[in-house]
Amino acid sequence: MDQDVLPVILCGGSGSRLWPLSTAERPKPFHSLAGDETLLQATVRRLRPSPAAPFLAPIIVCAAAHEDLVRAQLRAIGVRPARVLVEVEPGGTALATACAVRAATEIAPDATVLIAPADHHIKDDQGFRAAVMAAAEDAGDEIVLFSARPESPETGYGYMRRGRPLSGALHHIERFIEKPPLETATALIAEGGWGWNMGLFLGRPAAFQDQIGRHAPTVAARAEAAWSGAERRGARIALAAAPGPSLSLDRAVIEHSDRLAMRTCDVGWRDVGCWSALWSAAGRDPADNHLQGSATAVESSGCLVWSGGGAPVAVIGMTDVVVVSTPSGVLVMPRSRAQQVGALSTDLQSGPLIPLSMN
Repeated sequence: MDQDVLPVILCGGSGSRLWPLSTAERPKPFHSLAGDETLLQATVRRLRPSPAAPFLAPIIVCAAAHEDLVRAQLRAIGVRPARVLVEVEPGGTALATACAVRAATEIAPDATVLIAPADHHIKDDQGFRAAVMAAAEDAGDEIVLFSARPESPETGYGYMRRGRPLSGALHHIERFIEKPPLETATALIAEGGWGWNMGLFLGRPAAFQDQIGRHAPTVAARAEAAWSGAERRGARIALAAAPGPSLSLDRAVIEHSDRLAMRTCDVGWRDVGCWSALWSAAGRDPADNHLQGSATAVESSGCLVWSGGGAPVAVIGMTDVVVVSTPSGVLVMPRSRAQQVGALSTDLQSGPLIPLSMN
């Protein structure tokens, strides 16, 4: 019998590496990047129930500033979430997960929980759903991570090494490394046996609670404070403030846990976390250019040209560059330096412009 899966969709983060499209007011999940729907809408639709995949209505975790955007975009696709957890201040994915698991135990204590970011792109939705349901059947007491085959030494992803076989198609994770430097990422790919962490985590609520309590007790304590002081109105839960550092689940728990399993999941996954990743995930013309809006590329190849402000944007005789124009700003750079946009975006928003060295 299929195991019920309760999706928890984390709709947070600033998406600063996609500046000037993604901003604090309207970050990455609320934009249409690789299709007609926004990334949030595509994620929610991918996890809707079907006869072959009995997903439950999702839990959404979002910032207070984005709650109206979340509700409007879900209404547009006819989805009513089981709960909306509203964060008064960002606490990172570790705290969001700990609070969401508390909600899951109220809604469906016997279900398996799938922690899913709202801002990823997956080409093969059917294959993804099948992999999730199979992993839910085999998870046991483990936390399951999903692994994509590395295609390049990306420094923005976590890497996991496949170990001994477990039940079904699961394997023990022999080692986990979060966002290694370029030299390390290159060596891992050359070594073989490593996969990209897709940023999806599946397990029983008790497994998450046990591992968060063991490896991140301060996060568990903050989650208790946020949950016990929450204000409730119907399906809306406004979490209380729980001051502390913003910690990712990867750093706080996954890097230290010994209860991890992995499942290979080659479904055309992309984080779409930066402009080069978007170029890789999006459709391209015969010259390998991706053009959006009123954009033109003449005698150019490997370029991403994005006009998001109405005015035409054109490149001539360029190779492997990114040119983005929106009402929030204009970005021009080699595609290979896409990971540096996040730091630039932070600097631009922190105060008066000063000369920046990105080397």
